[in-house]
Amino acid sequence: KDNLDSKQFATVLDLIGEGELEGLKYPDPHFINAIDGAANPWHQSIFFNNTPLQNRDGSYNFKDVIVHVRAGQSNQESIPINENVSTVKSTGFSEVSNSTPRVVQITDTDVDAVKVTITVPQLQQYTDEGDIEGTEVQLEIATQYSGGSYVTRVSGDNGKITGRTGDLYQRDYLIRFDKSESWPVNIKVTRVTADSTSSKLFNVIQWNAYTEIKYDQRKYNNSALVGLRLDAEQFSSIPVRKYLVKGIKVKVPHNATLRTSGDGVGSLSYSGTFNGELGAAVCTNDPAWCLFDLLTSERYGLNLDESDLDKFSFYAVSQYCSELIDDGTGTGKKEPRYSLNVNIQSAQEAYTVINQICSVFRGMSFWSAGSVSLTQDSPKDTSYLFTIANVLEPGFTYANSSQKTRATVAVVKYFDNDLRDYQYEEVKDETNIARYGSIVKNIEAYGTTSRGQAHRLGRWLLYEHSANETCSFVTSIDAGVVCRPGDVIEIADELKAGERRSGRIKSATTTAITVDNGINLTLGSQPTLAVILSDGSVESKWVTNISSDVITVSSAFSSAPNS
Repeated sequence: KDNLDSKQFATVLDLIGEGELEGLKYPDPHFINAIDGAANPWHQSIFFNNTPLQNRDGSYNFKDVIVHVRAGQSNQESIPINENVSTVKSTGFSEVSNSTPRVVQITDTDVDAVKVTITVPQLQQYTDEGDIEGTEVQLEIATQYSGGSYVTRVSGDNGKITGRTGDLYQRDYLIRFDKSESWPVNIKVTRVTADSTSSKLFNVIQWNAYTEIKYDQRKYNNSALVGLRLDAEQFSSIPVRKYLVKGIKVKVPHNATLRTSGDGVGSLSYSGTFNGELGAAVCTNDPAWCLFDLLTSERYGLNLDESDLDKFSFYAVSQYCSELIDDGTGTGKKEPRYSLNVNIQSAQEAYTVINQICSVFRGMSFWSAGSVSLTQDSPKDTSYLFTIANVLEPGFTYANSSQKTRATVAVVKYFDNDLRDYQYEEVKDETNIARYGSIVKNIEAYGTTSRGQAHRLGRWLLYEHSANETCSFVTSIDAGVVCRPGDVIEIADELKAGERRSGRIKSATTTAITVDNGINLTLGSQPTLAVILSDGSVESKWVTNISSDVITVSSAFSSAPNS
């Protein structure tokens, strides 16, 4: 059976992101020092039709694949994959015998590689019984730079041609040159197998031609690329490619340390005090600094000046995001509370993208005091008090949401990196399901690859829906200049409490507060007094005595509140 067929290869150049990226996940962390075309551990990060090129045990699912990776640096090497100029040249000789290796010399220093074309007129042998069988012939190819020693480039199994063909068969061997070496370059083809001395054995090899290749020298600086050369025999069409990528490097605070091992890899830990300075760029999944990078980048972002951003609000959000918590799998492993793992593939409205990223950490952005600030739904102290005494008519207005809109089941869509596809996490509020039945809300967890993070998003959504009452009121400018979106406020409404518990301050020291009206104010059980200080902050102290309109507290306030 004739089983030797000539091969064809497809070349693909994929743009996987803006640079500088950390690169493909494996090896971890610095893949860019590896050599193109060698046995590269980053093959485990490449998937064809959702099948890994290399398994974790080192075995391969596809063969004869050449991979080149560029991280998107500002001055990176070009990828030797797209032939810009190809010139076929004759060797001037034909047969390569065991005793006479053949050598050609390449003098053009612009040549990046040579394709050595080996021709086998026929490869077969006849048995004494008259059968026709396949056979094998082996060769070696070596290179020599400017009179140095020969270095073997093709040998062993790579140099074997095995099978049977009664027709002409050709095989190409691609030899890339090291442009840092001295020229000229000699290429030597040696026949390892002994020459045939039998009329029944046909295994002649010929070297009639070679092709000088000059690659496209475009470097695509600042763009992360993967170049592939695929054996067409293994695919009916160009396969769908997926890459497991450690993303773009972003600047982080000077007192931040990137977690590179153990729990929470990719998140940040902090020590010391943040002084507003940012340090070296690293690959992190902290959503706050990823957003900061997107807002300030002049290539792919909004090109805002860093002075237009409130770095301290980003820092506060980052601290809460990068705190390690249980991942919810029951294994005791920890992960950052919020992480961002997303590939933004197309231009979108800036407002939309900013809100999508803010949704990852339950936050929002707003313009305040000449800069962009972030706020977040997270535990924090009260920032202001509202009472009947500092709101306008008609006071506090309460409203409830429709029962039909209060979700009791959240179905969260997220991306699973292990399966390389979208998965769904269902979260149920069993108590309210028993009350109202199953009211399903579908939500997409933007930039989420963790099942635990998706589950927490579902819990948050159901909690928000269970808090069904809203309160509306109109206040004066003194409150308006202090309160910001996302602040926690307290409301003392006598209609809700059944008695008056709030009012205005007529005069005050740090320990004695004279109120506008002390009628019906009683000590009760362990009462506290909360006041707004002159700097706009809220502080609370235990009450020790109420005498007429004067309330005395157990210890002094930080400062005397304003009248």
